[in-house]
Parts: sequence; C-alpha cells; structure tokens
Amino acid sequence: FRRVPVFTVKHKNPINERLFVGETDEGRKPYAKIIVDEARRRGINVEVVDAEGGFFRLVYGGRSIRCRESLSEFTSAVAMSICDDKRVTRRIVEAAGVRVPDQEEARDRERVAAFLERCGAVVVKPARGGSRIGISTLDSWEEFPAALELARAHASKVIVEKGIVGAEVEC
Repeated sequence: FRRVPVFTVKHKNPINERLFVGETDEGRKPYAKIIVDEARRRGINVEVVDAEGGFFRLVYGGRSIRCRESLSEFTSAVAMSICDDKRVTRRIVEAAGVRVPDQEEARDRERVAAFLERCGAVVVKPARGGSRIGISTLDSWEEFPAALELARAHASKVIVEKGIVGAEVEC
C-alpha cells in the first residue's frame, strides 16, 4: 500500500454539488454541453483537450474516451456518412419508425412548385453537410430562386422539406 492524495465526497447534496458536476465553460456547442454536463452529473471526469477545436476526454476509472463536440472515437465512418447526407439520414430515420417531414429534391421546378403549394412553408437546404449553412425557410415561390442559389453554393444537390414549427437548436 502507498498513500495517494485524494479528496472524496460520499454524498451529493446542494452544498457540494459543484464538486460532482463542476462548472460548465461557455462557448461549448449545445450537443457537447449536453454530453459534458451529463458526464459530470454521473461523476465522469471531463478533461478539455483543445477548447478551440471542441476536443475533450471523458475519463472514468481506467477508461478514457476522446470526443469532439458530439462525436467520440467510437463514431464510425459509416455513421458519419449517414449523417452527412440528409436524404440518407431521412430514409434511415423514417425506416426506424420516426415521423419525418415530406421531402422533395429540387431537380424539377414544377414538382417543387407543387410541393410548395401543398406544404405551405418549406425549408430549402443543401443535401449534404451539417449545421445551418445554406439553409433558407420560405413560404412563397418568389423566394425560391434565391434560396436555391444559396443552397447550391454549398452542395450540388438541394432538397426542399416541409417546414415544421418547433424549437431550434443552434449547432
């Protein structure tokens, strides 16, 4: 046996809760914040590796997992390719039984015009990529050419989805 300098707290209470969950640092993206906050709530140590790049490590016992924002070293290339293509993501999520908004590829102007007429408000976005880059919301045909041009600046294929009212999470 050898002495190891440690500090332990047996039970979490309102007075010592910060020792369990730590303080959250600002600037973290929402999904990373959710993961970090939950890890700390469960007593999992979080080490910031590169704050600017969004890298952190979760450490518990002898195990360590490297993460970047909402991704971990266990996130596969297949999962990344599914998430990169909004059309594929939609098909997989729908096949799992989750309701998804109607979607149309912006290839044929007549089909898009009919889609807009049927749906009312729509979202025009690049078929590939993440975040909110190149995305427009519109409710009239007159707005469509500008929205199409913006989306095409970020991807060659563009999709139009039925607009759904809800809370937005910025990433």
